[in-house]
Formats: sequence, structure tokens, C-alpha cells
Amino acid sequence: MRSEFLAIIFLAMLFTACEEHDVSYQLNKDVINTTSKDLAYVVKTNIESRSATIGDHDSSGVSFIQYGKEKSGLFGCCYPIVEVYIDSTESIYNLSDTTSYIFNARKVKWDSNDSIYMNQLKIIEHSGKAYVRTEKLIFTECLYSIMQKDYSLLDKFRDYYSMSK
Repeated sequence: MRSEFLAIIFLAMLFTACEEHDVSYQLNKDVINTTSKDLAYVVKTNIESRSATIGDHDSSGVSFIQYGKEKSGLFGCCYPIVEVYIDSTESIYNLSDTTSYIFNARKVKWDSNDSIYMNQLKIIEHSGKAYVRTEKLIFTECLYSIMQKDYSLLDKFRDYYSMSK
């Protein structure tokens, strides 16, 4: 009888001990341009796309924030009740000479250019009531060397090229 009572108390504690509290998930993606080239940076995630332009020897970036709830249980386990941003592609465009590089984070096998790109990326993570991931891409001549000629930029960034005439 006593063991049944303890089992009931344990189960009651287990199911009622879950707490729900507000959380936010933030993904920051910054580009630090160490060259004299004008850049455009486009990040596409599973939820939305954002873009930024970066002048020569300047920095800028994009941020994604999702607000939601998180449940935590008696044994410290927790799980989010919010859709989290997942990278799909990052495109860096060199507007100065119509070259581009597109990094696909979900690619199964990375090539040597992807490795060069990843070596220029610094990742900082923080958790608490707000989960923050900051990625800083340092754009150097090394990254410039992996870019390919891309004449579609003339259409994608028509305003930029019409102003530079």
C-alpha cells in the first residue's frame, strides 16, 4: 500500500512539475568586410529571408528572432514550443565586380570552397531565457578568391548598378 502511494505521489510530481515560460531564439549573422569591395549578403532560412548591404571596410548583418514558450520538467529537461530558425543558404555578392558565392549549410558534402568559407566564420552562442547564436563572417581576399562570376547580379541589384554609372 505504501509503495502504491509513493508511486502516485511520484507520478503526480512528475506531471505537475512542468513549468512553461517565455523564451526567445535569436540568430544574428554579421559580415565584417575587410576589403574595398561593396557586398550584399542574403540569408535564407526555413522561415524567412533577410538581406544587408555592406560597404567597403564596413560591417552589417541580419537578425532573426522567434518568441515562444518553453516547458521544463522536474528533471531539468526542457523543450521549446517555437519553430527555430534553420539556415538553408547564405549568399554573398561582390557588387564591385559581379561575383558571388552561395553557401548551402544543409549540403551533405562540402567542397574545399565551403571549407574556406567556414574557416572565415566565428560562432558565439549564449543561452538563458534568450537563446542567442551570433555568426560573424570575416570577408577577406581569401573569400574573394572562391567567388565566381555572376552576371545575374546586374538584374538582382539593378538600383546599385544604375547609381554607379
